[in-house]
Amino acid sequence: SSDLCAGAYYACSFVDFDRGQPLEVLEPRELNFFRGIALGPAYGLGTFQYTTHQGARAATLSWAKGLFSTYYNGGPTFIGDFSNVSILASYVDLPGKPPAVIACKIGRGRAILSGVHLEAIPTLLDGQDPYLRPLLPKLLASSVKCNRFLREILLAEEAKRFSHPIKI
Repeated sequence: SSDLCAGAYYACSFVDFDRGQPLEVLEPRELNFFRGIALGPAYGLGTFQYTTHQGARAATLSWAKGLFSTYYNGGPTFIGDFSNVSILASYVDLPGKPPAVIACKIGRGRAILSGVHLEAIPTLLDGQDPYLRPLLPKLLASSVKCNRFLREILLAEEAKRFSHPIKI
């Protein structure tokens, strides 16, 4: 799955992906929801492959209500201007605990950018895949916490959206 983290790369001002490696992407992006750099893969250069899950892992994240693990494969962390940004979760298992999930203020709304795959459902991942199989116990054990995080950030964003009356 490449839905959330690919969108996070695209939503930043600049993509710095796999610098110096065969899959290198060093390019500006026009959405500019986050005024900064999507730097990845967060777990190290050369760890992502388009054709396998070799670089996948169960990333451990910290948020306001504790820790949880979720599926990760090639996603970024974020470096730049955090003046209109809330850090919703950080990578606990990386040096400096960099941001993993952020919410950027965009006009009257917000964009949530994620370097991890919060949308990944562990029971639907291929348990026969040699790279995914070792991750499944940790992902399954943390799936309720991950779902709670996702639900709470989405509901919080929805509540903010409707807290401002729409003028007709």
